[in-house]
Amino acid sequence: MIVAENRTRVTVYGYKTLNHLDKKEKIRACYQLACLKYVSNEKMTNQSLRERFKIEDHNLSIASRIIRDALIEGVIKEDDPESLSGHARSAYVRHW
Repeated sequence: MIVAENRTRVTVYGYKTLNHLDKKEKIRACYQLACLKYVSNEKMTNQSLRERFKIEDHNLSIASRIIRDALIEGVIKEDDPESLSGHARSAYVRHW
């Protein structure tokens, strides 16, 4: 959303399957899920990202890679970086 002096411009993205998203779109979708979870008083997890993208459990590494890319881009962060749990149980929140 872009707010200007006399107008607001919103860009709405249509649904795409995971196979039709490029890396940048996957990172944005990951960020958006983290934001939606935040306003619902929840946290994004590897499992919730897999559910959003309809990634089967045996393809766990796909969701992990998307989360890793979003962490590197700085759009999400670990909820509790001091946690001793493995990444599969980590929770993530929007960076802002």
